[in-house]
Amino acid sequence: MYKDNQVPTTRSLKLKLQELGFEIMYSDETFRQYLRSVDFHYNTLNQRLGIMETPRLKKMRWEYITKIRQFREEGRYIVYVDETWYDTHDLVKKGLTDGTENCYLQGPPSRGKRIIILHAGGTDGWVPNGLLLSAKQIKNCSADYHCDMDATLYESWVRQQLSPNLPAGTVIVMDNASYHSKLLNKIPTTSTKKNDIIHFMRHNDIDIPAGKATKKDLLNCIKQLNMPKQYRIDQIAKEHGHIVLRLPPYYCVLNPIELIWSSLKRSIRRNNTTPNLSAQVVDLIRQEVNNITIDLWKNCVKHVIDIENSYVSPNFQEFVVHLEDEDNDDDVVDYFFDSDND
Repeated sequence: MYKDNQVPTTRSLKLKLQELGFEIMYSDETFRQYLRSVDFHYNTLNQRLGIMETPRLKKMRWEYITKIRQFREEGRYIVYVDETWYDTHDLVKKGLTDGTENCYLQGPPSRGKRIIILHAGGTDGWVPNGLLLSAKQIKNCSADYHCDMDATLYESWVRQQLSPNLPAGTVIVMDNASYHSKLLNKIPTTSTKKNDIIHFMRHNDIDIPAGKATKKDLLNCIKQLNMPKQYRIDQIAKEHGHIVLRLPPYYCVLNPIELIWSSLKRSIRRNNTTPNLSAQVVDLIRQEVNNITIDLWKNCVKHVIDIENSYVSPNFQEFVVHLEDEDNDDDVVDYFFDSDND
């Protein structure tokens, strides 16, 4: 039914099976219970799963897992990089309550000011001096910057705070965000001006056809060379003796820092007693980042390695914690988190 873009219900699925010749003598309720027993549940449909299992992304996933396994066998240290954000008005949403107005948290109903959190870590914990906080709209606070994240800020962080504080030959794992992927030498396209194409060819010692070559001719010459994309971030890392490894698109589940963010945000919400005082929230974030332990990092990395192994197992069964929905962080419960359901 999903292949026909139809969402089955207990009743419609039962009727469909009967149309196909299956004798189902159960009532709708008994049939529903049977479906639950074989792990079919009424839940939000996840479009990402379909995209993640397309042939192109499965190939990219295999290539990524092959490379990271090779780096581990070589004994290289691996750090995982990512950025997230925290809303200063974000508070715990669930707790013990008697259902009256006496049980609520005092905080603004509107969205607060966004604080960007950028960091990196691995099995040895956070990278020393790697934390960057940026709060564009919060003055007189301890944030490092007061601007939005862009390629310039990100590249500065990689050059000044990340790369110098890593062991030699570290592998830096990151996703494909636009400011992670600025090209060192942008390859011309059909929208590039002809003079700029000629300049690119001369700069890269590419022979220019004699006579009156058209723009199409020039682009064909470049295309035949199959020039690999070179990223500015990769070059910065290379200058410090490191290697950048990019996650396949949609596969944030292979980045353990996503699990760290979930734990971090739960702690910040739990201790955010002054949501109206944005500057104090910045200080709280620093404190809670420091409270993330090496043991938690090790367990999160181990969990991600288990996910990697499940993807290449002959008896593949999905073993994934999905964290793309920021609102569901409090619902994520894993064996490596110290659960606190008070």
